[in-house]
Amino acid sequence: MTQQPDTFVQSCALVIHRARFGDSQDTFSILAHDIHHTETKSVLGAGRPFGHDDKMSLMAMLGDYRGSDLEFLDAKCLASSHETMMWYRPRSKTVVNIVGHEYTVAVPSLVFMLHKGSLHVAAYKGERRPERNTKLLHCGLPNIQSNIGHWCSGGNRLPDRPHQGQIEKLEDMFFTSPFTHWNPEYAAVEDTSTVGSNKQMETFFKDLQGKARFPVSKLKDMGCELEQWMRHITTRNARF
Repeated sequence: MTQQPDTFVQSCALVIHRARFGDSQDTFSILAHDIHHTETKSVLGAGRPFGHDDKMSLMAMLGDYRGSDLEFLDAKCLASSHETMMWYRPRSKTVVNIVGHEYTVAVPSLVFMLHKGSLHVAAYKGERRPERNTKLLHCGLPNIQSNIGHWCSGGNRLPDRPHQGQIEKLEDMFFTSPFTHWNPEYAAVEDTSTVGSNKQMETFFKDLQGKARFPVSKLKDMGCELEQWMRHITTRNARF
């Protein structure tokens, strides 16, 4: 390996050891080995316990690496990490695609949560920024296939590592992708006997075009608050 005079290379190898002695419990340890570079070769140094100083150095190194990911905060974003993004959308008139036909209708205030390439959608009353204890409702829109608001994305590809610059594009994908089926458990109608039919779904949205607001009073209670919903989706441990 040939290095230029102004080149600096810092390397460290982490070796994970797992051992079991007879019927005793497994032991688990991590050793750090500095790698010493010269102009012609690299040599693995002696191992040492991967301690606090090593963890701080690793965090600093990763922090420098992720520095290029800095982005402006979107006013609608509620939470964000490398594989998760949650944001809200105040109620507004929106163009939706119902089995290939577009309708401009009132849509309730929504919360979107994209986690590991899956999109979840819920609704809430009012139009202000939701808080941790905001009570959630089923959004009443088609193509929602679970009690936690999982959207059936069809052939759409959702990002595994979302960023806030994608919010508008993700919303457009959700509303302009054809809504093809309605779940009778979550539809915003009183008579759910024919909810599964496309004709009933088209009639609902056609009638909604002439209304100023979505019938939020007909939305079913999700039985959880915003933070509970978020924790449940990201950990599948929180109950509600």
